[in-house]
Amino acid sequence: MTRRYAVYLAPFPQTLLWDFGCRVLGYDAETGRDVAQITPAGMAPARFRELTREPRRYGFHATIKPPMRLAEGRNEAELIAALRAFCAAREPFLLPQLMLSRLGHDADRAAFFALVEPEPTASLLALERDAVIGFDGFRAPLDGAERARRRPETLSAQKRALLDRYGYPGVLEAFRFHMTLTGRVPADEADMIADDLSRRLTGLPRPLSLAVDHLALFRQDGDAPFEIIARIPFGPAARP
Repeated sequence: MTRRYAVYLAPFPQTLLWDFGCRVLGYDAETGRDVAQITPAGMAPARFRELTREPRRYGFHATIKPPMRLAEGRNEAELIAALRAFCAAREPFLLPQLMLSRLGHDADRAAFFALVEPEPTASLLALERDAVIGFDGFRAPLDGAERARRRPETLSAQKRALLDRYGYPGVLEAFRFHMTLTGRVPADEADMIADDLSRRLTGLPRPLSLAVDHLALFRQDGDAPFEIIARIPFGPAARP
């Protein structure tokens, strides 16, 4: 059974952002359990569940170090210890407002919905770069099937090079913070979802923000959904 790990930003439970993301996906990676899922007005529940099937496997998050199998000779305890040391040297910061966006549209692929920051944050870019490079020694090389799933033939030369070097095309200079809410949505259903999610966001008691004050380690066994196995705070509290 294949086991993978990922280092993600994941809001704490009981926060407005975590509750919103989990209810859109219908899954809570903190507990490893499904939760009552919202249904956009005018859409059948089963259809929205299908449109969120892929991101539900990963749980609500923003990627910092993408999913990876551990390299030979590495183990979970070593990864957690390294993550503690990494987090101990970081300072918290805030992404003060997140907004709904449609991402990933191109000539033959529909867009997906995600929460994004209005402008890139330097501290976040530095965090991602340091994590991608710093934890790459834990990553097993991509096998042929893993590489093929990334559709390298559709990627730019830059992203193909990142895929081959770091196992994922959307890192470093190609990184863009996003918290995925749906899979790719056909154009004839996109406005319905956009209107509903926008209305729900407007109805929240305050704008969604993300305190970047810890990192979460997610683990996946086989085809099961990812679950959170550790949350490690920034600063001295990271050390056991």
